[in-house]
Amino acid sequence: MTYVCEPQQWFQDDCGDVFSGAAWTLVPVDLRTGRAVPVGRAVGTDCAMGIPARIPGTITGALRDALGGSAVDEALAVAAEETAWEYRTRITTAGGLHKIRSRGVATVSELWVAGHRVKTSTSAFAPWDDVVRLPPGECDVALRLLPLSTVTVPRKPRAKWLSPLVSDRSLRWRRTPLIGHIDWPGARPVLGPWGGLSAEPVPAADRAPVIDARPRAVRTRVDESGVGTVLVDLRVNPTGRTAESVRLSCAGAGVEVVVTDARTRGRDAVTVELPVPNPRLWWPHAMAAGQAAEPALHEVRVEVGDTTSSHRVGFRSVTAQPRADRAGLGLRVNGVPVFARGVVWAGADPFETAADPASVRMLLMRLRTAGATMIRLPGTGCYESDTFHDLCDELGLMVWQDVALGPLDPPDDPGWRAQVSEEVRSLAARSAAHPSTVVISGGTEVIQAPVLAGRPAAEWTPDVLVEDIPRAVGAAGADVVVVASSPCSDADLDAAARAYEAGAAASAERPVTIAEPVTTAVVHSPVDATDGVCHYFGVGAYGRALEDARSSGVRFAAECLAFAVPPEPATVREQFGTDGPLDHPDRAAAWQAGLARDPGAAWTFEDTTMRYVQRLFLDRDSDPNATLAAPARAADETALATHAGRLDYQRAALAHVFQRALAHWRRSDSPCRGALILASHSTAPGAGWGVLDAAGRPTAAWYGMRRACAPTTVCFLPEGGNGLSVHLWHDGPGELSATLRWTVATVQGGCQQPIEVAVTVPARGGRVLRGDLADGTFRDLDNAYGFGAREYEGIRAELVASDGTVLATDVHLSGGPRRDDLADPEMTARWVRDRSGTRSVEVTSQGLARFVALDLPTGLVAEDGYVHLLPGDTVRLPVSGTGPFPTHDGGYVRALGVEPVPIT
Repeated sequence: MTYVCEPQQWFQDDCGDVFSGAAWTLVPVDLRTGRAVPVGRAVGTDCAMGIPARIPGTITGALRDALGGSAVDEALAVAAEETAWEYRTRITTAGGLHKIRSRGVATVSELWVAGHRVKTSTSAFAPWDDVVRLPPGECDVALRLLPLSTVTVPRKPRAKWLSPLVSDRSLRWRRTPLIGHIDWPGARPVLGPWGGLSAEPVPAADRAPVIDARPRAVRTRVDESGVGTVLVDLRVNPTGRTAESVRLSCAGAGVEVVVTDARTRGRDAVTVELPVPNPRLWWPHAMAAGQAAEPALHEVRVEVGDTTSSHRVGFRSVTAQPRADRAGLGLRVNGVPVFARGVVWAGADPFETAADPASVRMLLMRLRTAGATMIRLPGTGCYESDTFHDLCDELGLMVWQDVALGPLDPPDDPGWRAQVSEEVRSLAARSAAHPSTVVISGGTEVIQAPVLAGRPAAEWTPDVLVEDIPRAVGAAGADVVVVASSPCSDADLDAAARAYEAGAAASAERPVTIAEPVTTAVVHSPVDATDGVCHYFGVGAYGRALEDARSSGVRFAAECLAFAVPPEPATVREQFGTDGPLDHPDRAAAWQAGLARDPGAAWTFEDTTMRYVQRLFLDRDSDPNATLAAPARAADETALATHAGRLDYQRAALAHVFQRALAHWRRSDSPCRGALILASHSTAPGAGWGVLDAAGRPTAAWYGMRRACAPTTVCFLPEGGNGLSVHLWHDGPGELSATLRWTVATVQGGCQQPIEVAVTVPARGGRVLRGDLADGTFRDLDNAYGFGAREYEGIRAELVASDGTVLATDVHLSGGPRRDDLADPEMTARWVRDRSGTRSVEVTSQGLARFVALDLPTGLVAEDGYVHLLPGDTVRLPVSGTGPFPTHDGGYVRALGVEPVPIT
């Protein structure tokens, strides 16, 4: 039932969670004897008496806090299959009925109260919402976590395919996070009350209101005319008889209604609506209008009887671009097409789902600074905390949420499918409160797995993905775009959209009119780059040339650019005690343990990275001086003799590849509407997948990403015989009027007089110019024709605001980044501080310096790096951090192929 109320102008009794403030102890228990077992003895600590634990939290987090991170894996390994883990506490209550709630407990769990089992669960994702009677006075409570093997699953029907990532076949039946069951560096199982645990008193039956005081969901929508609506879903109390008043207020509008028994009979929930005329809209960061261009958020106050709660919401619309307009997935936020760029999230804490909020904020801020506008939560992990989603709302980061399903054959079992549908409905209801959540997908590689396993097309797309899950999302009222699975085809997208509309219509009790599926003579594979949503690893794992990022016609890459990304030198020294761990036999194993890899593969992603080092700096095709008269030649490989030398070249290659690939996809004429890098950060010391290292510090990939993805930026893209183009992008809500300043360096060692061109970049759009035609004549700036010796060393483009502020800079090296026998650029570097107090390192180079970056003391982070300096250039590289800034000497400036220079 829905109440629609007219706006009007018009406070906090908490319900008393008896678990709030409880001191929990984690104890391992032998299931055969019921006695505590000393799991920690193997690591020098006896856990039999228990260790402190927190809720929400996980077993691995508690072990890390008590024993140290290095002891967790050993402690888990010592725990036998017959070991249970118990969270224990003692509380004092007035007794009576209490509502037990949790977002989820992983995985097989029992709740014991005063020696009685009152709750069992076999799903990590099923929310708890149960009424339990607590005795008066002191009461012992135990949350027992049992091994997965204590619950049997059907052996038949057998899975139609097997995943090389997951060896345990029973996991396709179990609703448990796959993370920790896949052999990825730093991955650990999620065990414990990750979704929290609360117990609140339930009013006596003769005083029970017809609705619960706590809203089940608070969500918003915006219609085409700009009118917003707040929708508050309230649970119906089946035993309640007392009428209750409901008051809503938001953005100056308010309503009050009285909900009675007659109006709730036969229903499990009612919805109260509040129209809000022309609210400020939520946008991805930098696209927002208004002060500081920050995303707009509003407070909704919900008063149910004497209970008041506050909820933060945002108003925005999100839709998929019409299929008639283009193939593949494309998103529109508030009617504006967006290019979604970002990362696949790896979790802020490898031991703990409920990560420290400061750590979550730090990682998200780093990604936002790199230009990320979307974070994808993969189906192989656990669902994130409310803190994560609140921060994404605040920071203007869109969220793509995968349902917790991975590359396993989902059972076509009615009970299993109904359980998943209920989980998804709860997930979607929570997500609906967050304007940042714009996509909900049916999982990770669920459709891709049978395709690559060679199964027939009839088995590619299970009904749970294109019927059950999108229908549950629609029924929850979540204003999102549904995706069948990541990846999937256009046909899968369309099928999921129809089911979503059917679910939304059924929930709203309105007739449903759904477009019939469009048939086409062209049959696409769900893993095609040119259709639907793809996981694109052509540039990356498959080792294809950088041009494949453009020629493959990527539409929306929900995963891409998988490489082993080494940390910066200071971090490598901190983690391994040397610049080149593989040069030291006693440290090689630790380095190899952290390398990005897929289970069962005979290679690692460091081999992938080295393939691009070879292609960019060593192959004959990379020779920038090749002409018709001077054949290309391979480069000298002596620089790669040491591991430290190879890491320097890997960093340079990754900075180049990430910038170039992302710039190709962001082009105004590109068919691509999204690219999400695998991954946000590495989960173990060493070269993981992350654009940030395991400590959350930038890597070379991060610097390359930032140059291509910043809200306002400029990037060169060579077009061969079609010239050297420069692309300008501006995400802001207003048109940008600026000056583009070109500077060309010749091989003789000097720079020509700069050329300035007035440019206008449209709001939330881009523009393309030709660098080789900047002065009104043609110059072969990229040596594309090769009729004679190369004339130019490089070209710089600076986007300059009307007040002289340089908004963005890019430098392109003529013919590519390789240079043989390059002279020492004679760099100097010094610490400087500007009027605002910001510290920077000022670098001056007399000659060409490639991939210039800083090597700073512990605690300091360079905010820019891997830049090219033309002869005579001076640049300032900003520095941040919590460590002490050097008063004089401290750190080094590095450039590829030359010795580091101290910063004075």
